[in-house]
This record gives sequence, structure tokens and C-alpha cells, in this order.
Amino acid sequence: MGSSATTTYRLTLEYDGTGFAGWQAQPGRRTVQGEVERACRETCGAAVPVGAAGRTDAGVHAAGQVAGVALRWGRGPDRLREALNAHLPEDIAVTGCAAAPEGFDARRDAVSRAYRYAILLRGARSPLLRRCAWWVRGPLDAGAMRDAARLFEGRRDFSAFTTAQGRARGAVRDVARCRLTARGQLLLLDVEGRSFLHHMVRLIASAVVAAGQGRLSATRIRRSLARLDSDTPVAVAPPQGLALLAVRYRGERRSRLPGWPPGTVA
Repeated sequence: MGSSATTTYRLTLEYDGTGFAGWQAQPGRRTVQGEVERACRETCGAAVPVGAAGRTDAGVHAAGQVAGVALRWGRGPDRLREALNAHLPEDIAVTGCAAAPEGFDARRDAVSRAYRYAILLRGARSPLLRRCAWWVRGPLDAGAMRDAARLFEGRRDFSAFTTAQGRARGAVRDVARCRLTARGQLLLLDVEGRSFLHHMVRLIASAVVAAGQGRLSATRIRRSLARLDSDTPVAVAPPQGLALLAVRYRGERRSRLPGWPPGTVA
């Protein structure tokens, strides 16, 4: 039974995005937000909105999504986590729950978001990684990919690396980190910044892969970022390779990112 007082909670969520039409609630479609709001309603007996730090697209995963919700609950954060998980499907879990300051806004208060895009480079597809990595056949020049990734760091105009929806409110963004590392047969692209545009990280990943294939030059990427070429130079990379790993808020130190894909050393 809930208490009469309303408390704002910060939830850390992990989910496999394969079976969802993205984060945002949509009529008649299965979404992460819809499932979390249903779990809150069944736990506390009232319909409440749940806001997230990032609205992940259909098929995109999260290992460290953050959401905020105000609930009437008097049994403490750990019991709330357990109760919500009892009402959530197997492809979503609340991994952390803590009381947050009144007025906490998971999206507006975030100062940094860390994403990872996983690329599987081998001759045969992987049934085990098919939900969490983009399988790319053929040789890739990892050096060219690393050089291409670094071109996206800093304050840039990403008009050519987003959709019309993303450009609607301005496309200048600050990318603090865009680096490629190798983990066995996986190439991991880590991208961190305060905020991102629609499809921006997936388009960056696609550009980095195209650079490794010799289909996209560093000069062309620079021209696109300088708005000398207005068209988007690559197609959007598949959603399953992308995961939101962590969200950081003011006053918090950068923590070690979780291993992703599952079983990968961070």
C-alpha cells in the first residue's frame, strides 16, 4: 500500500530493445515507456508519467537508461525496485532505484550521455550477437575508422548526420568523445556528449564503417560537418548495434561503463 506522500525516484533501466517500438509510448504499440508506466500503475495504483534521459529508437538497447517518476510509495527504493521488476516483462529490468530531488528531470538535468555502437567483423554471422551488433562482412581498415571517428569530436554542425526531425531545432552539438576500440571480433564505437540528434549516433557509426570500407573519405566527412555538402553521405546504421550505456548528472563523477555487448569487458 502506498503512502500519502509523493516522492520522486530516479530509476536506472536495462532493456533489450528488440521487441519494442522504441522508448516513447505510442498507441497500439509495445514501448519501453508504456511497460514502465504500466508497472508503476500496477505497483502504486495510479497512472503516472515516466520521463527518460534518452528516447531510444525501435530496436535500440539500454544498459544504463535513467528515468524519473513521482510515486506514492512508503517502503523505500529497494522495495520499489523489487516491486516494479515483478510487474515488468523479462526484457526490461530496473537495476537501480534511488530517491531524487523534487523536480528531478531525467532528460533536462543530464549533463552527459554515453552510447556504444557494436560492429561484428567476421566472415560468418553470429546468432548469439545478432540482437546487439551490426554484422559487417569484408575487410575494414580500423586505422581509417579510428581517424574518421575523431573527426566527430568537438562542437560540430551535425545537419548532415541527422534527419529533418533532428534539424528542426538546430543541429549544432558538442561531442566530448568519439573513439573506436577493438575487442576480439568486435569493433566498439563509444560516443559521449550532452545531447544527441535523431539518428545521429547511428549515422556516425555508418560513416565510420564506410570510412573503413574506403567508401567515405575524411575530406567528405569534414565537408559534411562544415555544411559544404548538404546531403547525408551514408544510410542509417541498423538499430541493434546501438546501446545507451550511461547517463551522468551534475556533481557525479564519470564511472566505468558497463560491458556491452553482454560479456564484453568494458
